[in-house]
Amino acid sequence: MVTDAEPRQTYSHSVLFGVALVVLTLAAACWWRYTVDDAFITFRYAYNLGTGNGAVFNVGEAVEGYSCPLWMLTLGAAVAAGLQIITVSKVLGLAAGLGIVAILFTGLRRLGCDPFLAAAAAAWYAAIPGVHVYMVSGMETLPYGLAVTVAAFLPVLARSDAQRRWALPLSLLAVVAFRPDGLLLFVLLSAVWIAVERDRSTLASVAAAWVVAAVLLLTRHAYYDAWLPNTYLAKPSPVMGALTGASSEKLSLDMF
Repeated sequence: MVTDAEPRQTYSHSVLFGVALVVLTLAAACWWRYTVDDAFITFRYAYNLGTGNGAVFNVGEAVEGYSCPLWMLTLGAAVAAGLQIITVSKVLGLAAGLGIVAILFTGLRRLGCDPFLAAAAAAWYAAIPGVHVYMVSGMETLPYGLAVTVAAFLPVLARSDAQRRWALPLSLLAVVAFRPDGLLLFVLLSAVWIAVERDRSTLASVAAAWVVAAVLLLTRHAYYDAWLPNTYLAKPSPVMGALTGASSEKLSLDMF
């Protein structure tokens, strides 16, 4: 006997997923005029890059005072194209937030998760206040989150080996190129991919990502003459203290 239980379930999870998208869109509208002050540091670098003065804060001074290379390059390209940098940053942030919700739902479904639970997970993410704030703050937070989400779910998102061959290195590079602290995730995701797939194609894709990441790192070092952004010294942490063998207090004093 055919019942309407399944259609009702399909309807309920579709509605819940739609609600998640609406919540994010309304939240973006509410917070649209808010821009985090730190974002203007990256905006200035991007503006100088887009206007032909290089990726610098002050023209003629090569100091890496931002911590989101790919975001700065993306906004720099927007400036070069004549677009309004703050608007572009907010539109991309909103798109990233919606993308995370869509990938979270789709990825969980392809992993065999119940449709309603997958939609509930997407709705839960869409309800996080911090997501609402940073989505249109001008920061790289949500685009970075999208890169991590794509790289994590790519094993079930890619439909063919051909898709994985180009999507895998790009997603891994996006993770490491958005933020220096993405290096740890870059390493972990690379290891997971190799362990899960266990084939030469995957190994070759991961190796290609590592080669390009190494080239990018060496290029940044050649341009700024430093391995880490200046912000990592300006805002010392216990982790940096452990890596350098100095306390946070000493790191702060050494700057002056």
